[in-house]
This record gives sequence, C-alpha cells and structure tokens, in this order.
Amino acid sequence: WWWGRRTPAGERVLLRIPVAGRALRRAFLARRFRTLSILARARASLADVLPAALESSGSLLLAAGAEAVRARAAEGATLGEALSPSDVVPARTAARLAIAERQGRLSEALDESAAFLDEAALAAADSVRIAFAPAAILAVGIALGAAYVSMALPYIRLIERISG
Repeated sequence: WWWGRRTPAGERVLLRIPVAGRALRRAFLARRFRTLSILARARASLADVLPAALESSGSLLLAAGAEAVRARAAEGATLGEALSPSDVVPARTAARLAIAERQGRLSEALDESAAFLDEAALAAADSVRIAFAPAAILAVGIALGAAYVSMALPYIRLIERISG
C-alpha cells in the first residue's frame, strides 16, 4: 500500500484494480471537489484556487493530469471549460459543473458532486469488502488445513512404519 501511494507507477496499479481503483479515484475527486467548493465560496479566482485543490486530492496521477486543467484555467477558461477535455473528471461531471457555473451555483454543485462521489466510493468499498470476505475465509481455511496436514503427516508416517 505504501509503495502504491508514493509512486506514480504504484498508484497507476492501484487505480487499475477493478472495483477498488474506482473507489480510490472517486475518493480523490471528492476530496478535490470539496476543496474547490470551499474556495469557490470564498470567491477566489479559479487560477488561484486550482493549485490548492490539486494538492488536496492526495493523488499523484490526478495532480499530474490536472496540470493541463490549471493551465487552461490560467488562460481564462471557466472550470467547466477547463475540465471538459481532460481525463481528470468524468465528462458528465464536467458538463454538470459547467452548467452550474453558468447558473452561479458552482460551490453547491461541487458540494453535491463531492457528496455523490463520497457515497459512490463508500459503496464501492463495501462491495470490495463483500467480495473479499469469502476469499479471506477460503484463504484462512486453506492455511489451517495445510497446518493440520503438516502436523498430522509425521504421525501418520510414524504409524505406517510401526504397523508396516
């Protein structure tokens, strides 16, 4: 886990795990959206806000991918325009944020998106836990069976030698 969180290659591996990777990506985005929401409520400019939000996500890959978003925002693009052609957020989320920004409800939309992403990350984490529980029980059963066989096998061989 430590290696995966400290290096881009390790994080890339973690994010490609089928269900857990989606949960991690959603948690990273939720953290970023919450920071953006707080800073948007303070009426800070997007070019000033994005570096702090990019650092808050905790993801090396998303921060690297978000550099292009920050560059577009520094050129004067709105948040929706800056996010739409990127891999940083899903296209539907970027479109939703663009609409909310035009309506003047950006901080509320960011909060709602963060709450949705948090719930989705928790649901994905629960499904990982549900899928992992039977596998863990099976692994413990195999380990206990192997331990039993390794302890009983010398006695079985001893009895075979004595009787045979």
